[in-house]
Amino acid sequence: MQAITRVRGLRRGKRSQVWRRIQREWRQAGVRAAVFAAVITLVSADLMFMLEHRDNPQYGTPWDALWWSMATMTTTGYGDVVPHLFLGRALGVFTMVSGMGLFSVLTALIASSFVTESFKEARGLEAIKESGHIIVAGWNWGGERVMDGLLDPEAANPTRIVLVNQLAEEAVAEVLFKYRDWEMKFVRGDFTHEAVLQRANIAGARAAVILADSSSPTTARADDRTILACLAMKHLSPDLKVTGELLESTNVAHLHRAGADDVVLSGEFNSFLLASAAHSPGVPDAVRAMLSLGGPAQLRKLAVPERFRQWTFGEFAAYLREHYRVLTVGVVTESQGLTLASILSANQTSVDEFIQRKFEEAGISFDSVALSGVQVNPDDSYVLGPNDSVVIIGEGAAL
Repeated sequence: MQAITRVRGLRRGKRSQVWRRIQREWRQAGVRAAVFAAVITLVSADLMFMLEHRDNPQYGTPWDALWWSMATMTTTGYGDVVPHLFLGRALGVFTMVSGMGLFSVLTALIASSFVTESFKEARGLEAIKESGHIIVAGWNWGGERVMDGLLDPEAANPTRIVLVNQLAEEAVAEVLFKYRDWEMKFVRGDFTHEAVLQRANIAGARAAVILADSSSPTTARADDRTILACLAMKHLSPDLKVTGELLESTNVAHLHRAGADDVVLSGEFNSFLLASAAHSPGVPDAVRAMLSLGGPAQLRKLAVPERFRQWTFGEFAAYLREHYRVLTVGVVTESQGLTLASILSANQTSVDEFIQRKFEEAGISFDSVALSGVQVNPDDSYVLGPNDSVVIIGEGAAL
């Protein structure tokens, strides 16, 4: 049923796109052609009525003449109303030729609009109109895994994703074809530029993921581009949730200063998995199961409903284990109030001054940065608060 709902949603999206294209052409050159067609239809009907109504009972009323004019203009030609006089037939020839020309113009305009927009979409040059989407900026070898994690086939409302990168056209076409059943768009350009992000409708996005980019033809380092992209995104949309991927651990603090909500270090757990494989066989397999996408042992975050607040961690964990067969491993607490100034370098460097200036230009308050604290296996007596969520292992719980 959910799959059917998703397919219906995709079809509605396609129909809305078609309607918007027709409206755009109608507002432009199509309006002139439509007005001209209406004028010819009315004038032809009036003239035909004056010529034929005395001797031809088929044109007994002006409405009969208007019916003939519309059928002739659209080249339908039912044949139920036919002029008898020479002048009437001459007027009919003029009306038919005019209709063929005008409706051919309208058809060509609409077809041209489809071809042009399809070409622009394929090249990633079309501006995104939809909102509530997730922007995936940059691309690397793990891009498709990120896509698989974002796209939930069980969700009633499909996730809309907009790719922003500089991949070759063949590579982009391959990705779009693989995920052709989803509402996925592509914007070509440098995702560190504000104009490109605006074309991806950054203001209407609900989240952004910045990958350690390997698609750019520039020589700039991937981490530098990630930091610049985060600054640009937060400048254009201060409330946007941004997650960035870095290659070097020395840049984590800089990305946090740029306003990133979450930072993922590429290969962060490689050394742990390698060492565990040697000293504790089986641990890497358990970690892979928890980090896999869609598996029964996947790590998930579960918001604590209001009725369970003031419960202890031990009580809530026992409740989830008994009723939903999931294991509770930690608590995530989201809080407000950390000042960005407190995480800047003690000695103001040029990088700190640049970041501070960008935040001031964007109008972002230094007291509005959200923090997430994680407690793994807290004490059973820990009392769950209004800002707490729990991390579970299992298929989740519908509380």
